[in-house]
Amino acid sequence: MKTDSLETEVKHRIAEEAAGWFLRLRESGHEEGAHGDFQQWLNANEIHRHEYLTIQRLWGGLDNLRHRNRRRRTTSVLTALLLISLATVAGFHAMLSSEGRIETKVAETRQQVLDDGTIAELDADSQLLIDYSPWRRLVVVLHGQVQFKVAAGLRPFEVRAAGATVRDIGTTFNLYVRHDSARISVQEGIVEVTLDAGGKARRVNAGQQLDYLAADRALPWPKVADAVPPWREGRWVFEATPLDEVIEEINRHHARPAVLADPRLGSYRVSGVFEQVDRKGLLQALVAVLPLRLEERSEETLIRQR
Repeated sequence: MKTDSLETEVKHRIAEEAAGWFLRLRESGHEEGAHGDFQQWLNANEIHRHEYLTIQRLWGGLDNLRHRNRRRRTTSVLTALLLISLATVAGFHAMLSSEGRIETKVAETRQQVLDDGTIAELDADSQLLIDYSPWRRLVVVLHGQVQFKVAAGLRPFEVRAAGATVRDIGTTFNLYVRHDSARISVQEGIVEVTLDAGGKARRVNAGQQLDYLAADRALPWPKVADAVPPWREGRWVFEATPLDEVIEEINRHHARPAVLADPRLGSYRVSGVFEQVDRKGLLQALVAVLPLRLEERSEETLIRQR
């Protein structure tokens, strides 16, 4: 906990420094030494650059308000008002910042409304970290599956998972994270995905999905997705899915675990559509089409080679 608190303090300090530099450069013009000191600060750490660019985007959003207003105002008065707006955001850092952890247990689903109005629908056995600052909205998906309906706002909304960042461009999207892989499917709008390792970003439009691995050097092209993520309709859809992944899904949604007696059985492939509530039906289907048998024990269902 102390480490988390220290990291939070550092992030808040950098955000405040970035806001300070932005305001100083807007006001100082060609103040001697200011730009050199700023470049030194900017190049000291990639986080400095990220926070400063985020503030620039926020400024751009505020600046756009000017062009929608048809009444004439002097540039100096408008600039002062925008600076006051930005300074107010920085001044009320605590009000616009929030951190936390949201999780569901096995067989539990949950709807959570985040501080900005974004709705997060969590599937069973899922975990998120929330890190909101005045300059950006960040969610980290540690594992499981979540659907986001993102609230509009000046601050960018980003989700990090399995070695990549998903940037929302006004949308509803679903993210499934399993170990070092993830699947993104978009129901409304657009998201942009960028690997932490670099490479070209990919845009995923409504009706598309993108699967990637954290170890990928480049993102694949998106493909057609289901209109609604199957889990939102209480279904599993398996397409040549390894048996060990199928067992993981069963165990995320049911308290009584299923266990493979031999890890090598996990290489069998499973295809079909199944109801998530029907654990027994899925297990019976497995032993009907694969050379397997079930052994019911006191606390688990053991799956053996037949």
